[in-house]
Amino acid sequence: MDDLVTEGKESVLDGISAVTGITSGKVVKLDRSSVFKSIDSSAVYHPETELKKLKDAIHHIDQELGKLSRFADHHSRETTSDILSMQREILHDPDLLDRVEHLIREKKYAADHAIYDAFDFYIDKLKSSAGSFFKSRIIDLRDIRNRLVRAIMQRDVSQSFTNESVVIADEFSPSEIIMLMRHNIRGVVSDFGGLTSHASIVAGSLGLPMVIDTRTVSKVVQNGDVIIVDGNRGKVIINPNKETVQFYEQALTEQEKARTRLSEIVEKPNVTKCGSPFTLRANVEFEEEIYRVNEVKANGIGLLRTESFFLSEGDEDIDVEAQIRFYRKALESSNGHPVTIRLLDVGGDKVLEPDAKEANPFLGWRGIRVLLDRRDLLRAQLEAILRVAAEFPGQVRILVPMVSSIEELDEVKTEITRLHRVLEHRNCKASNDVMLGVMVEVPSVAIQADLFARHSDFLSIGTNDLTQFLLAVDRGNSRISHLFRQLHPAVWKMIANTVEAAHKYDKPIGVCGEMASNPLIAALFIGLGIDELSMGTPNLVRVKQLLRSLEVSEMKVWAERMNLAETTREVDGLVANWNKSKSESLAQSS
Repeated sequence: MDDLVTEGKESVLDGISAVTGITSGKVVKLDRSSVFKSIDSSAVYHPETELKKLKDAIHHIDQELGKLSRFADHHSRETTSDILSMQREILHDPDLLDRVEHLIREKKYAADHAIYDAFDFYIDKLKSSAGSFFKSRIIDLRDIRNRLVRAIMQRDVSQSFTNESVVIADEFSPSEIIMLMRHNIRGVVSDFGGLTSHASIVAGSLGLPMVIDTRTVSKVVQNGDVIIVDGNRGKVIINPNKETVQFYEQALTEQEKARTRLSEIVEKPNVTKCGSPFTLRANVEFEEEIYRVNEVKANGIGLLRTESFFLSEGDEDIDVEAQIRFYRKALESSNGHPVTIRLLDVGGDKVLEPDAKEANPFLGWRGIRVLLDRRDLLRAQLEAILRVAAEFPGQVRILVPMVSSIEELDEVKTEITRLHRVLEHRNCKASNDVMLGVMVEVPSVAIQADLFARHSDFLSIGTNDLTQFLLAVDRGNSRISHLFRQLHPAVWKMIANTVEAAHKYDKPIGVCGEMASNPLIAALFIGLGIDELSMGTPNLVRVKQLLRSLEVSEMKVWAERMNLAETTREVDGLVANWNKSKSESLAQSS
């Protein structure tokens, strides 16, 4: 790394780690600025000529995506090819193409102008919905739009990428990631992006270090700048100094050692240093993520989110058979372990009706509140779950989101009883062996944990919402984000009381929120008596590594100290002290 030392002033940007790993290289900014310069919205064009251009462009892009797919088949997992197949579906979408052809025939638009307008019509509709799921669809639409326009203008991306390049952009599409990998680039960094975006999934599948959501990287770097991408900590170092380069040389050495250790940890049993077993499950949202459940040897799926499936299919007349296929794939991946299917949890940042506006959506029409108003959605989902559960006896669990009163849980039970009668009348096999659980995310449920533990089969704590509701802190508000403290003493005591109530009635209790993915906090949860932890698959092996290095007695001691803490300052001190001993425990772990 000695060649990375520069004369310029070092600067550091914070982002989010989308794909772990450390890499370095020279900046190449992805240039898309020339794509639309020649579009003339005032001229009148001959429809047949423009339709021929459209047809030729579609054929060209279809072949291009086919080549990328074949590259992906050899260099990544099947999920990447699946994402490219979805992009090809967009390319041939009849509604989109009908709109493009209408603009060409009726308004005499040029083909590139018609493509731009037609695609942007759908992009604007998705923008108004504001949900993270829709945002990934916007990126795919933009990518296909750009490719088609570029093909019509007979322009290619004429940039030089080498095996020393780190590519910078405002945001990446999945096909751009694959295209860049064909040039053997070292890493990618973006201003924006999501952890579950298709670009992040593809980069992860290809093992390409990636940092997203830096907000400003494309504005502050220049082509040729030297850059270090720290995908482990979500940091980007521009023009590093000698001390930083030396630090990352050592980090790279440790990274290779850690990879070797983690690959060995995956195959080892889930037991603590003193031999006590623990349960780690996976959180899954997209079908593309399901394969990872087996890869990290998770004990099944602790949270199967269903929002993306519903929103991609449309909210009207949800196909029960399509749901069954999705759930079946998840269950087949779990190797006999349980799969917890969370009922549709739209609302907040995921909307079912894009035109519906709420002053405070996180406290509004969401979760079970939507489903009890839209019984067609609730009944379709429950039917699919009960039917697929008959194929996998004892494996399926239902989780009810955004519950705030026991009456809401009773309503779900009534619908399940009713569905059993309906399915029996239709001679459809339906399971009577499905556990029904409650998401503990509204403070009223945590306060009445004793009541909900009596009337449900299990409890699962959603730490993000529980924290923001309990502390009255909007976690998306940057002005008060420093107040969003998941280890606030009040939050911890609320969780501890919920655990006590669950155990009083011998009901299993888990954590499926973000806190479980932090190894140190996961250890505190085990010490508190949490029965199972569920997290994103990228974090599962690291959590397992730490838990295997500790004794339950030690985890209980630190959990009890957390119970006694009265201020966030005390909590920070406790975490810092235990963090010092954590590295020693990991070093001694097998």
